[in-house]
Amino acid sequence: MMTVRDALPDFYKRYNLSPDGGVNDPAVRLELLKGIYLYIPNPVARKKAVLKHDIHHLITGYSGTLKGETEISTWELSTGCANNWLVFSINIYGMMTGAIWNLRGLWKAWLKGKRTKNLYHEKYRNHELRDRTILDLKLECGFLDESVHEVNTAAAFLSFFAFLSFGTVYSLASMILLPPAILYSMFVSIKRANTRR
Repeated sequence: MMTVRDALPDFYKRYNLSPDGGVNDPAVRLELLKGIYLYIPNPVARKKAVLKHDIHHLITGYSGTLKGETEISTWELSTGCANNWLVFSINIYGMMTGAIWNLRGLWKAWLKGKRTKNLYHEKYRNHELRDRTILDLKLECGFLDESVHEVNTAAAFLSFFAFLSFGTVYSLASMILLPPAILYSMFVSIKRANTRR
């Protein structure tokens, strides 16, 4: 049976990511639109969470493309990730990016999140998760029998709408951080270009 340790290298290679998923990178590259990137610092809170996020890709089937990231962001919000403020913030931005052009995909991901759970709440350490099988983790997170979890569609829609509303306000309020983020992105881009020479 395939373990996380077996599956991750292929996932990272397929989506042109660092061999460690970017855990040790000083900056994180976020795709705002196809071919348009923003760089943000890679703090400890993200480093601790990124393996679980990548495992979520493996167990949910969401891709590492921009579309897949908007959907997995929404799924993680729906399953609950407020215990990690940075993951929560990044997921809000991911969800709001998808709200512009992938609203149907976000809604499906939100419903899936109401039937399943994520690994952020589990007490596993990262080195323990690497040796777990994908099948075991799917089972543990409720993916092999989602039908047993009944979802109140009206309540799910209200919570989905509430998150979209909050995300809109949150995104607008955080526009104040855009100028320093652009300057940081320019600095990282120039540094990377000089390193390649």
